[in-house]
Amino acid sequence: MKASPRQQLELLVMQECDTKLARLTYDAQNLPEHKKLAEITGRRDDMTRFVATAQSELGDQRREAQKITADVERLKSRQALTQERLDKGLGDMKELQRMQDELDTIAKRLEKVEYQQMESDETIAELETRLENGKKELVALNEDVAATMKHRDELLADLKSQAQPLIDKRRAAMEIVGPELTAEYDAIRKSTGGLGAVALRGRVVESMSIQFTATEWERIRSAAPDEVITSEDMEWILVRVED
Repeated sequence: MKASPRQQLELLVMQECDTKLARLTYDAQNLPEHKKLAEITGRRDDMTRFVATAQSELGDQRREAQKITADVERLKSRQALTQERLDKGLGDMKELQRMQDELDTIAKRLEKVEYQQMESDETIAELETRLENGKKELVALNEDVAATMKHRDELLADLKSQAQPLIDKRRAAMEIVGPELTAEYDAIRKSTGGLGAVALRGRVVESMSIQFTATEWERIRSAAPDEVITSEDMEWILVRVED
């Protein structure tokens, strides 16, 4: 492939931009706020279910308490009426004895139902406390989620603002490089996992310890300035840079 030295040098600009953009993308994907948000969102969802369950249980318990209260009132009314008839001596001895036996039965039943009422009241109080505490925690978790999302979005916006000049700079370099060489560079960068072009000063590849064989170096040294050279082992485009 042929490309002017200027076009080849612009590949280094594109590579610099791509390297920095990749780092910004990595930073954006690995913000601690992502993990924190997932954790507190999970806790918030669990607490939402807890509150919903507590509300349902409280509703059921209150309905049960209404039934128990109705039973207590019914038994007390029946007890009062029977006691009144007994006190007035309405009926013969057999009838009076029957009323006394009924009062005993009512008293035992009332004692049992009132105990159920007491247990129900305690259960309701416990559920109300659990529900109130759950609602408070849910409010706090919602606030934490909102604050974390806001901070995350601010960080992402900052990273995006850092990326835009690099995108613009890369686009300008592409205009010089041209579509054919850009496609070749992008294909190599995809194949190598991110590196498409490196600077070659003399026999030294910048920031790398690479030794060329005599045969490969002769190929590089003798290549025309507009010849696009790739490394035999690494695939990268070797951009010759003069000191």
